[in-house]
Amino acid sequence: MAELKIAIAEDNPLMLELLSSILEAENGFQVVGTADNGEDAYQMIMEKEPDIVLLDVIMPKLDGITVLEKVREAKGGKNMPPSLW
Repeated sequence: MAELKIAIAEDNPLMLELLSSILEAENGFQVVGTADNGEDAYQMIMEKEPDIVLLDVIMPKLDGITVLEKVREAKGGKNMPPSLW
C-alpha cells in the first residue's frame, strides 16, 4: 500500500514538531512538507499535492480558511479531497 502524503501547516513550532514526529513514526504516512504561515502553506499544498493537509486556522500572513479557499479556487475543485466543510 502506498504511503499517504501529509502536509502540516501550524504556526506553533512545538506543535508542528510534535505532529511531524508522531506521523513520521507511523507506517503508511509520509510528511511531505511543513509550513509555519499561510502563504508558505498555500505554496506547499500547490507544489506537493498532499493527500492530507493538517491546516491550522489561525496563522500569520494568511489564515487557514483563506488558504483552503485559495487552493480550491486554483484547482477548480479538481483533485481536491473532501473536507469537513
